[in-house]
Amino acid sequence: MDNKRTAAAALVVSGSMIIGLALNEGYKSNAYPDSGQVWTIGFGETKGVKQGDTTTPQRALMVLGKSVDGYAKGVQSCVTAPLYQYEFDALVDAAYNAGAGAVCKSPMVHYTNLQQYELACESYKNWYIHDHQGNLSKGLVNRRQYEYQTCIGAKK
Repeated sequence: MDNKRTAAAALVVSGSMIIGLALNEGYKSNAYPDSGQVWTIGFGETKGVKQGDTTTPQRALMVLGKSVDGYAKGVQSCVTAPLYQYEFDALVDAAYNAGAGAVCKSPMVHYTNLQQYELACESYKNWYIHDHQGNLSKGLVNRRQYEYQTCIGAKK
């Protein structure tokens, strides 16, 4: 394990993060409305997706890679403290799931920027775990647990 944190602006998402993200999202070749009724396709892509769209695994992976880069830039724009790679990966995973703007306003980024890394990681457990109707979502709870495990360096 690397024992030195790096400026967020110098980090790029790891290959294991992209694989984990793809596994968490799952793959669907046909557009479908997600739990919030947003049209989704491939590995959880929503940008520009409309009813009737289709994709292939190869095309979906290319789109995923480009999307992840955008979410990474979003995270880099608000994180001022140095990070371990796995801490960065956890933030980008959360941004892909909930949006970079939401992550930038989250307790994870707040505590990270104060360099209170343990509190930052703990914050995943209770952040954004309810669906659009306000009900506790098992899927979101599992996702936040995965991000917590990533943040503490247990998922590498």
